Amino acid sequence: MKRILLALPALMLLTSCIVLPPSSQADLSLYYSPNPSYDCYYDSYDGWVWLADIEIEETNGVSVTLGDYSPEGYCCITKTYYDGNLIDTRYYDASQVEDWFGTLYIPANGSVGDSESTFLMGNYASGYMTETYYGEDENGNTVSCSNTIYLENPSKGKK
Repeated sequence: MKRILLALPALMLLTSCIVLPPSSQADLSLYYSPNPSYDCYYDSYDGWVWLADIEIEETNGVSVTLGDYSPEGYCCITKTYYDGNLIDTRYYDASQVEDWFGTLYIPANGSVGDSESTFLMGNYASGYMTETYYGEDENGNTVSCSNTIYLENPSKGKK
């Protein structure tokens, strides 16, 4: 009888952990519109500049706060490619990302976005960029989303 009484609390603890589902993790997706972007112009300071809308959407019912959670300690990492070759990597902290979106908070099943975001290619008249955003969800999980935007130049690089 004594063994049963000692085993009963352990059994209850084990079965309650098995019955309770693990905490959910946010699911983020990154979208660009249009993609590819053909909306570009040449600026004497920045070089070739493209415009596109950005949206980060959460689809698993778990809110997220974007922040400096990348392995390098940044909120957003952008890699720029020309002709398949990496030509630049830029790192953005949470305060810069907050300036873009007006907030770092993405509600459960919600989104944040920015209209007519600028994508800079310098003197390269076409290419693509891969962006990765990082955050922490309400359950303490580090989450991220990544996508590639293709930057096409309809004027074939003529200024």
